[in-house]
Amino acid sequence: MKRALLLVLNSFTHDPRVLRQAQTLACDGWDVLLFALHEPDLPLQEDSRWFRLRRFRLRTRFLPKNKPVQLLKYAECLVQMTWDGVQFKPQIVHANDVDCLPIGFAVARLSRAKLVYDAHELWSDPIAARHVPRWFSRLGAWVEKVLARRADSVITVCDSIAQHMSEKMSIPVPIVVRNVPWKSRARHFLHAPGPLYKLLGLNVDVPVILQLGMIGVGRGIETLIAAMQFVKPPATAVIMGADDSTYAAGKEPTYLQHVQELARSFGLEGRVYFLPPVPAEQIPSYAADAAVGVALIEGTCLSYQYALPNKLFEYIQAGLPVVTSDLPEMAALVKRYGLGQTFPAGNPELLARTLNDVLHDPKKLRGYREHAFIAAKELNWNSEQMRLLQLYRELEVADGRTPSKLASAPIVPAHSFHELD
Repeated sequence: MKRALLLVLNSFTHDPRVLRQAQTLACDGWDVLLFALHEPDLPLQEDSRWFRLRRFRLRTRFLPKNKPVQLLKYAECLVQMTWDGVQFKPQIVHANDVDCLPIGFAVARLSRAKLVYDAHELWSDPIAARHVPRWFSRLGAWVEKVLARRADSVITVCDSIAQHMSEKMSIPVPIVVRNVPWKSRARHFLHAPGPLYKLLGLNVDVPVILQLGMIGVGRGIETLIAAMQFVKPPATAVIMGADDSTYAAGKEPTYLQHVQELARSFGLEGRVYFLPPVPAEQIPSYAADAAVGVALIEGTCLSYQYALPNKLFEYIQAGLPVVTSDLPEMAALVKRYGLGQTFPAGNPELLARTLNDVLHDPKKLRGYREHAFIAAKELNWNSEQMRLLQLYRELEVADGRTPSKLASAPIVPAHSFHELD
């Protein structure tokens, strides 16, 4: 049995990209083991139809969160995961993001496995690390550069980040595996109320502007709320996602409370709603209720400047017109497929003008929806997974193994994190 070890340094309760990777590899004949961190009320081990999940409980977890102690916690995690990873005897170790890279490198070297580094964001951007000491961010950038050069393959989420990594770290251009969802089977009826309308008690004739994703700084939440003052009623904004705990750093108010208060200060009760995230497999059904999906990320750092977020592809799978910031990757996608319109990032007045133009022009709405349905046939994990499989099969060949035929690659449906056996 081919063995793949996937590493994440989160609790793996909501990481759709890694979940999709694990499903794809399992269906291609790999024995997949996934390492994550333990959190209270979560099991230490879970078995699914696709993979086995092992969460590590750190004895140093409850120590203070200053940087020297954080390094001590990381050292404990590195030792535990490296020891257990070597016992698994993997053929490929897949390190997701820079914090997993030293662990992945150690396991790969000790077990003579191939190392894949998967950069979900641009971690070397110093502006993105402005909330940590300079020495700490420089150390992280140095570790990434040194170990990425020693990885057998590097992958990332979009072309701009791939080019930047190649130039800054003097490595071959990373393989791009976009962060796209499975092909959706959601309904695409324009006038049949679904779960979002029912949850909020809205009439079906109320246009919904949907913002998915983390609720945090730089993601355009404040811009959307300010714009809603100028968006013609009865259009309503729904902001669905988890609060970004890194904003508050344990202090009050949280960022979610901040933007909720901002909406109240503008008198937008009943026109701006905040909802918690739903499981990944439910997103298409909720998104199909919306009239338009928005991706309003602001270019506050290079990682955001080059963003090509999963939410944009979720909108496409739901058949939604989109309005996005005029950042290069998102704007290029919108223009290429004729999916909607862009606006200058961070400008609420122009965002409102753009939303009004899209929402009140039935011909445009219909055209953008038709283009989204066409794009959805291409921009989905059922197609994108072939890039990952091609990479793994090339590494198999380099390892002296005989890969299975690429044409036999499976197409599997998405499943919830909670559908574990």
